[in-house]
Amino acid sequence: MGTGQAARERRIAYQWSFKRQKRDDRNINLMIAKAERSAAGEVPMRKARFLKVTGAAKELDQATIDRARQLAGLKGYVTNLDPETLPAAAVIAAYHHLWQVEASFRMTKSEVAPQGITVNAIAPGLILETPFHETFTPPADQEKTIASTPVGQA
Repeated sequence: MGTGQAARERRIAYQWSFKRQKRDDRNINLMIAKAERSAAGEVPMRKARFLKVTGAAKELDQATIDRARQLAGLKGYVTNLDPETLPAAAVIAAYHHLWQVEASFRMTKSEVAPQGITVNAIAPGLILETPFHETFTPPADQEKTIASTPVGQA
């Protein structure tokens, strides 16, 4: 992530799910049907992921379809944390709980908006008194994160 001096190491933890594969397969089939209709001229050509246009010829892009089928069911979780600090299973578990955090921010925003209060869920700063940061964030990284926040405090 980033380039030059701002470059950071990153890794991706992958997880396969039967339920996700079924959903991906269904969506791939829908996109293939849409591309076939576009190739036949039945519907206007907009964004068709599996449609290859060469000159005036429109046809299905079988290589893209095959690649999508190979990846069906996989989801990647990106992190810049070292594997010794946070193993892949813990990264995936943290992302699975992320929706709860996002839901609580949405509820908080709706509750306090009538009073003219805004909630910053994008860059709220570092909250040190949490088990996550106490366990997984080294003190040097905590200081660097605090220094990078707009108010310069946790």
